[in-house]
Amino acid sequence: GNLTPVASAEIDVLVDPFGIVFDSIDARPVAGARITLIDEATGQPATVFGDDGNSAYPSTVITGETVTDSGGNVYTFPPGDYRFPLVRPGRYRLLVQPPAPYVAPSLKPPAELAGLRRPDGLPFTIVPGSYGQAITLSDPAPVRVDIPIDPPLTPIVLTAEASAAEAEPGTLVQYRIGLR
Repeated sequence: GNLTPVASAEIDVLVDPFGIVFDSIDARPVAGARITLIDEATGQPATVFGDDGNSAYPSTVITGETVTDSGGNVYTFPPGDYRFPLVRPGRYRLLVQPPAPYVAPSLKPPAELAGLRRPDGLPFTIVPGSYGQAITLSDPAPVRVDIPIDPPLTPIVLTAEASAAEAEPGTLVQYRIGLR
């Protein structure tokens, strides 16, 4: 006889990118960074779902703030933390708008960040996606992407003073050089 399928279901593997935005000098988590998950295929903000796999979740979150999905589920982030609970597999990019006066992406290479630690004592997970490059999400395991951002550089000021405004050849002139 003819077999008719009784039910059919489409199984979607969903992935969970998350991490911490942190100060690239002292490893302090930074609240107030705006993070948008961009779908590389469209260049548009990604479609994100809440933990239930069904509720709409914003594609932009702010580190350290609370997010509520369309199902009313509340997600509270400690300073620096961000999370996009569930997205479809694909290539994505994290667009980071840090709070002033920070800048992103960081100019510090991963080797310079290797000694820094997350609040839980573990090393940060620094990948190309930490610098705004594409990340491929393909596995249901959560994907950690920690994001370094740079504080403003303090300018170095050099000053020089001479003991005499004018001097003849052979005259001893003393200089004082100051560094601030």
